[in-house]
Amino acid sequence: MQNTMQLRGVNYASLLHIHQNNKKAKPMNLPITHNDLMRYAYNETTVEENRNIQQELEKNWQLKEAYHSLLLGQTVFDLFEMRSPSKSSVQLILEYSRRLEELQTTC
Repeated sequence: MQNTMQLRGVNYASLLHIHQNNKKAKPMNLPITHNDLMRYAYNETTVEENRNIQQELEKNWQLKEAYHSLLLGQTVFDLFEMRSPSKSSVQLILEYSRRLEELQTTC
């Protein structure tokens, strides 16, 4: 298993959608949110945000615990193999969608 600190640079961009307006740097006086920690863990924060988050992590043990929990989640997530759904699963979903559409057009 990889060290959790090494996972900080991993970018699961296809699995994590970040809104553009969330990437803007926050003024220093605003509290760090869970979203900020998530972006920090996935290396999607600015240099200024990194500095701010690192300072807060040094003095706020609850924030540090939340960050370490997030890193643990990354580690566990990294253990799972991503694979495509089976053809039968896709067919079942498509069939369900077709039937639902038919019901909606008849009502």
